[in-house]
Amino acid sequence: MNPFLATREDIENQERETFAPYATFSQQSKGREYPEEDDPQRTCFQRDRDRVIHCRSYRRLKGKTQVFVSHHGDHFRNRLTHTMEVAQLSRDVSRNLRLNEDLAETIALSHDLGHTPFGHAGQEAMAEIMKEFDGTFEHNQQSRRIVEKLEKKSPYFQGLNLSWEVRDGLHKHRQIQGSENAISKNGSLEAQVVDMCDQIAYQNHDIDDGLRAGIFPLSELEKLDIWREISSRVSRSQPEKIWISQAISSLIKLMVSDMLTETIMRLEQLNPKTGDDIRHAPQLLVSLSPEMQKKNIALRHFLAEKFYGQPEVVRQSQRGKATIRRIFSDLMDHPEKLPGEYWHMISDGEQKEIVIKDFIAGMTDDFAMGF
Repeated sequence: MNPFLATREDIENQERETFAPYATFSQQSKGREYPEEDDPQRTCFQRDRDRVIHCRSYRRLKGKTQVFVSHHGDHFRNRLTHTMEVAQLSRDVSRNLRLNEDLAETIALSHDLGHTPFGHAGQEAMAEIMKEFDGTFEHNQQSRRIVEKLEKKSPYFQGLNLSWEVRDGLHKHRQIQGSENAISKNGSLEAQVVDMCDQIAYQNHDIDDGLRAGIFPLSELEKLDIWREISSRVSRSQPEKIWISQAISSLIKLMVSDMLTETIMRLEQLNPKTGDDIRHAPQLLVSLSPEMQKKNIALRHFLAEKFYGQPEVVRQSQRGKATIRRIFSDLMDHPEKLPGEYWHMISDGEQKEIVIKDFIAGMTDDFAMGF
C-alpha cells in the first residue's frame, strides 16, 4: 500500500467505515448500461461527476436564465451558478447525514442539464408545445435523456454512461416499475437531499435577485412570518446590502437546520437498515417540518406574486416563450436547418418533434434569440 496515494479501494473502504448503513455505497452500485473497467483512483460516482462537469450541456448552463437574462447584470444567478449552489448545499447536508457526498454532488450537477433557455417560462412553452403532439416535457426527464443519449463522449456508447444511481436520482416525479433497472419509488436519500436543496437554493436566491433588481421592496418581504423570524436575529448596524446578505444566509441556515431535524426524526421512526428501506419507505425521508412547510408555501406564493408575476419579469417570460414557439415552428417546416447530428437522428427514425425539442432545449438564451 502506498502511504501517499488513496486508491479507489481505499475510498470505498472509507465509505464502509463512515457512511450510514442506508447510504448509497459506491461499491454496491448497480453499474452502468455499458460495462466499463473500474478506475484505479476514482469511485464510480466520482467518475460520473467528472463526466458531467466536462460535458457540453453542463458548460451551456452558464448561458441559460435562472430568472433574469444576462443583460440585467453580471451578479444575477444563471442556471450554472444555481447548479453550483445546489451542489454545495447537497454536499454539506449529505456529509451531515453521513451519506455519499459524491453521489449527491453528481445528481445536483446533472439535475438542470435538460433545462430550456429562458428559465421556467421556456419549460412551460416546451411543455405546451409537446402536449400538442401528445407528449410531455419536464427538465429532469430531459436531463436524463441528455446523459443517456444526447451527449457524445465515446465511440462505444451514446450518452455519458453514468451509474444507475445517478440516472435514478434525476427523477423528481417517481413511479414504481417492474424491471430491475426501473426507477425506485422514493429514490436514494442522496437524491432526496438534492431535491430539497434545489428548492431551498432557488427560493432564497430568488429573494436575493428580486431585492437586488428592485422588483419588490424589503417592506413587502417583511410581511412574511419566516422573514421576520430570521431578520430579527441579524444586527441592523450594518449597510443594508450586507444586512440582506446576512439575512438570506440565516434563512438558508434555518431551513437546512429544520430539514436535518425533520429528516433525522423520520429516520428514527423508520429505522432503515439498507438503502432499499429508504427507496421503499411509505414516505420521503428528507423533508421540512410541517410548520416550516407552511412558512415555505407562503414564501413560494410571495415569489409567484411579487417576483415571477411582476410586469417586467412577465414580459421577459412571454418574449422567451414566443422565441421558443417561433423556432419550433420554423424547424418543423424546415428541419434541414437542424445541425447535422440532429438531422441524422431524424434520418435514423427519431420523431421530428422530439429531435427539435432536444435541439431547442439545449440552446442558451442568446443562441435562441439569434436563431
